[in-house]
Amino acid sequence: ARPRDYSFPSGHTMAGAIGATILTAADRRFGWAAIPLAVLIAFSRLYLYVHFPSDVLGGAVLGVGIGLLMLYGERQIAGRCKHRPLQ
Repeated sequence: ARPRDYSFPSGHTMAGAIGATILTAADRRFGWAAIPLAVLIAFSRLYLYVHFPSDVLGGAVLGVGIGLLMLYGERQIAGRCKHRPLQ
């Protein structure tokens, strides 16, 4: 059955995109597994008719954005802790 209600964004797609973004940034070799897995998760939401394409696209965009924001925050925190004198 076609989806009849709004479910924006796709949480599964968003979680997959966040994970793929962070894993790829940590080590590009992880990206070879994480990115196709995230794409398969997004496709499954469409294949099973549980989300509209806009829900999946929105989840992917938000997921990558959140992943990049978390990486930026982590680098900011790590930079502050790096210069902190030992006690």
